[in-house]
Amino acid sequence: MSKSTSIKFKKSSDIYVGIVLHASITAQQDLDALSAEVLGFIDSHPGVPFVLDFRHVRYLSSAVLGELVAIHKSVQEKKGTLRLCHLQPKIKELFEVTRLHELIDIDESLRDSLKILKAAGA
Repeated sequence: MSKSTSIKFKKSSDIYVGIVLHASITAQQDLDALSAEVLGFIDSHPGVPFVLDFRHVRYLSSAVLGELVAIHKSVQEKKGTLRLCHLQPKIKELFEVTRLHELIDIDESLRDSLKILKAAGA
């Protein structure tokens, strides 16, 4: 478990889950902290399946999308897998408009993400 205030990490079988704790990610300092925590976690857990759970997030800035691309790239470079879940409808729409949903897999729930990753052999 992380001591962070931006994200809480937990493990479900061999799959790691990062639950984003901020309701709003619009300030640059929040984005920087979240990105640093996630990238640090990925660096110390190479090759693992990883789910970012946005259940608490109601708003995010467009800068978050760029950070998610960087996180996705880092996960891929380390031979891991990234999925997102629990996106609010307006946030999910932003992913669709920017076509980011074609790069990063998005699931309705954490249960769906875990099921898909387990079926893939994670």
